[in-house]
Amino acid sequence: MQDRKTLQQALVLLQQGRLQDVVTLCLPMLKRNPDQFAAQHLCGVALLRLEQLDGAEKHLRHACRCPAPATQLAQASNNLALCLQHRGKLDEASMAIDNALRHQPDEAAYWVNRGNICEAQGDWQRMSTAFERALSLAPQLPEARTALAVAWRQLGRRRQALGLLEQSPEQDYDWLCEYVLLLLLQGAGDKALKLLDQVPDSDSLQGVADYVAEAGHGDLAAPLYRRVLQLDPDNDTATYLLASLNGESAIKAPRAYVEGLYDRHAGQFEQRLVGRLGYRAPELLAQALATRLPDAPACALDLGCGSGLLGQSLRRHFPGLAVDGLDVSAQMLAQARSKGCYRALHHGDAITQLALLPAARYPLIASTDMLIYLGDLEPLFAVAVRCLEPGGLLALTVEAGQSTEPELQPSGRFRHSRAYLEALTDRHELQLRVLEPFDLRREKERMLEGLMLIAQAPITETETP
Repeated sequence: MQDRKTLQQALVLLQQGRLQDVVTLCLPMLKRNPDQFAAQHLCGVALLRLEQLDGAEKHLRHACRCPAPATQLAQASNNLALCLQHRGKLDEASMAIDNALRHQPDEAAYWVNRGNICEAQGDWQRMSTAFERALSLAPQLPEARTALAVAWRQLGRRRQALGLLEQSPEQDYDWLCEYVLLLLLQGAGDKALKLLDQVPDSDSLQGVADYVAEAGHGDLAAPLYRRVLQLDPDNDTATYLLASLNGESAIKAPRAYVEGLYDRHAGQFEQRLVGRLGYRAPELLAQALATRLPDAPACALDLGCGSGLLGQSLRRHFPGLAVDGLDVSAQMLAQARSKGCYRALHHGDAITQLALLPAARYPLIASTDMLIYLGDLEPLFAVAVRCLEPGGLLALTVEAGQSTEPELQPSGRFRHSRAYLEALTDRHELQLRVLEPFDLRREKERMLEGLMLIAQAPITETETP
């Protein structure tokens, strides 16, 4: 009876958003009875909302094994799928949502989740099937209609996708982005631009342009960015992206662009980059360091730590390593924090924050996939080298280029060549230990080449044995 009252109280607290209090109430019950479904489920949901994903996965997995009615097991399996999806474990998320649907096949929300997982996997046919089923169960579901249009576009069914959106009873911002893209792809640019005349501000218009560009259609996004600049001539992000599409040069990506990009995609970052694009740079860099370092460094700084992939890999190879992280995206830092592998996390621009640190602070400074948003690496190297201990290592990866100067791509990312990196390390009196090509990630059905650099700071005479 007491446990029932406690569970009712925990449910009220969950509804009020008092998440840590939910966990505090549930844990004593679980010590007495680990197979108490409601306590395991409530605890898992609270930890999921707190973005403590390790604990959330543990409790939700246990809940799915507890005796409970089918509808409750379906809820637990669905929440487990959401947790696994956040962690980039897409195959396991797929199995969890299938389990939810076995328990409750007529729940539209579960089919939506199934479709979202398929989208993250790039499985457009199964995504289409999932959202078709969701709409058959809940015809007024606007997110399912727009998502189905995305799947049909990816399958080459553009005309059907347009028709589907034109029948939509609710036309929200996601609908607008996909509808404009489909109009542009069908050659109806005038109709798209006329529709965009109703967009109230430059930020909203830029969001549509970003959507078109991120879908791989930079040529169609260019006139939208020009329209953004007509409304807001001082918009640094639109200026930068238009320059990248036009093949012009730039020094670096504006902070607002990078911050907004990663804040927007933080929830799907690992699913897309690791799951669909085969991105393994953090693990490969950590492996390279482990084979070349006779002793584990005491601490390290992860520049542009993002969701924490490099921090995880470094801790896997150097279990006692204290890792500090730095990133411009608050949403990505939240993802990194949930992994529990960082000593400290800092929000800010890499060059600015490094300049504030004491000299000779770190034996290792590492970075993966951050330098793609910096054209000129000279300022970063200058402050990073100052923060390295004598004999410390600077380890990083870049997207490989051919020119002796940084190359701004239509994607909005920079490429850097072997010759450029060699000249940079030489200028800063770093000893080159590694400069090797590797497979960076997939892009448009081919693998992009990356470059891995590990360079050592000079060892002062007083510290030479």
